[in-house]
Amino acid sequence: MSRRKGFSPARNYLKLHLWLRHRCDRLTTKQRKVIVYGLSLVYLVCSIWMIAQFFLTQKEEVVLFPGGELMDSPIRTDSLHRITDNTHQLAYNYNGK
Repeated sequence: MSRRKGFSPARNYLKLHLWLRHRCDRLTTKQRKVIVYGLSLVYLVCSIWMIAQFFLTQKEEVVLFPGGELMDSPIRTDSLHRITDNTHQLAYNYNGK
């Protein structure tokens, strides 16, 4: 069995996680507060925007196919549907014999 080149996604994730953790450990307390408050502010703005969309009026969308009106076309059977039962009897009846 040949050995795979590269690493598995789990191993790459762990390497990234450890690299990020070491980078965060080097930050000062003030830098950590700025990052936490900044991310919290972004999260707050996104949350307010998502909630506000329920209450904001939206433009009417133009409907290409009217749904409330009755159509005058007759109901047809599916063109792909084949009747396999009694095909000879149906042909016999349609010929008028």
